[in-house]
Amino acid sequence: MAIFSKLVSTPYKSAPMTLGIARSVSRESWTTGPHSLPTEIVRMIFQFMFESCINSEDCVHGDSTPTLWLDEDPLSPSLFPYALACVCLRWFRILKMVPMYWTRLVVAVDSLSLATSLHAARIILEWAGNRPLKVSVTRHDGTSETDDSEHAGVGRAMAVLRPHIRNIWSLSFNVEYSSSIPALWRERGCAGHLRVLTLQGRSDAGRVSPSSTWLPTGNCHEFEGRLKVPRLEQATFGGHFFKNPLMAHPRLASWFRHITSLTIRGDAPSGRDAISLTRFLPVMNNFSSVLELTIEDLRFDDSPPYPTLLTLRPGVLCLRRITGRTALRDILCIVRARVGSRSRTNITISDCTVGGLREIDPYLNPNFSFTNLTLASMDARARIEELVYRWDGEQLSVIDCPSMTRIFLDRLQAAPTCLSQLRIVDCDQFNAGDVIALVQSRETQAAFVSLLGGADDDAFTALAELCVRGRGPPISTKRARWLADHVAAFSWDTVARDGLRYVWDGSSGRLVMVPANLYDERSLPVAKLEAANTAK
Repeated sequence: MAIFSKLVSTPYKSAPMTLGIARSVSRESWTTGPHSLPTEIVRMIFQFMFESCINSEDCVHGDSTPTLWLDEDPLSPSLFPYALACVCLRWFRILKMVPMYWTRLVVAVDSLSLATSLHAARIILEWAGNRPLKVSVTRHDGTSETDDSEHAGVGRAMAVLRPHIRNIWSLSFNVEYSSSIPALWRERGCAGHLRVLTLQGRSDAGRVSPSSTWLPTGNCHEFEGRLKVPRLEQATFGGHFFKNPLMAHPRLASWFRHITSLTIRGDAPSGRDAISLTRFLPVMNNFSSVLELTIEDLRFDDSPPYPTLLTLRPGVLCLRRITGRTALRDILCIVRARVGSRSRTNITISDCTVGGLREIDPYLNPNFSFTNLTLASMDARARIEELVYRWDGEQLSVIDCPSMTRIFLDRLQAAPTCLSQLRIVDCDQFNAGDVIALVQSRETQAAFVSLLGGADDDAFTALAELCVRGRGPPISTKRARWLADHVAAFSWDTVARDGLRYVWDGSSGRLVMVPANLYDERSLPVAKLEAANTAK
């Protein structure tokens, strides 16, 4: 990007200088190789590269429709079309004639040679015309943590973007300091195309001089007559914003009311800087339309939240790396799943602190209702059996959890009552006998409840689907056949500590055991392997 900025920033009248820069980038001859290809062939290649960088299935080409660029590293040296434009002057001239190629703008606000030339940014905006833009303002990793010029660099970038804000459909600020993020609320006009907004600052450590934050800190009149975002649908905010009490201000609801996908990401390194759950939960009422909610890398304090009636009802909830003794419990008990929808609701809990689930406060609903629950990367200290005891869904997935032990499977024998599908991936702290005990217990209880003629609300279900994959325990032919006879949809494909891979072949009704590194020998008869093991 820095080389491209230098190339574009060269005055047009200085063609020899521009040619010299292009030649310095590519050592190829101008008369051989790709430089000698006919223009039509070059254009076809560029079009192919362009289509490989966009979501062509959902993208409708047109002057007023956004180009849906795929998610890529905005600072990648191979980013289209910047890398190709630096190959030679001829390619540069061909590329700049296609406005659609330039609807993705990256502005690096690093100091010195890594920063994007603002002159180059203005030219790219001219090439894009009035087409909807995807804009990323960011900086390279590993640059100086004490660089206090970042705020000024972001301000200069905003001066370039401000006249074009009405054409931006995706705007991202991903910088080092959250205090460098501009006060977008104070911008005037209407960002009618803006659908995706990211405001992410990694930290405020090392800042020398304070600067204005994204939110106004004065009286309510600062909220009046500001930028309108009527089509904002997807947002990512840093956790630092939720330390500002004005995030709960009713006037911000006009910004947040149409958001359907929300990600809150950030890291508070110490207890003193932890986010108050008492403030955080009421703020969520401004996001009443959210269908997908992700909260990750946040540290909450241990003060209990006051009773909060949340209107937030997500269909998809992802909680990753949430710390704070009771934060996970309080979020689960207050954020309820969207009901009345035909689609399934999903919750993912990954690498979170589990605590306080036995200390449910009177005002908290003791159970959380999502159809599908996924537990991932929960360490051995996390008592995930307490989580499933409070869950009343149907489909459970446990992925790479050392805490997935016999105790956990024993708890599943009784709760949740409607559990019908279980998927275990990369867990090896249990054995096949524990799984059989679970299946047998639920099967017996379901038959007993059925004999009693229990109502649907009180029904107890047996496991109808069981999948065990990845790193896991070994299994014998007898046990695998028993599970296949008692579970309608059964699959077992694990690599055990003994170095063997155990695969249940449902079509032939037999267990195949092969060395874990021989993935193409599934047809090896079990009897031959068992005989070989006996001979040893």
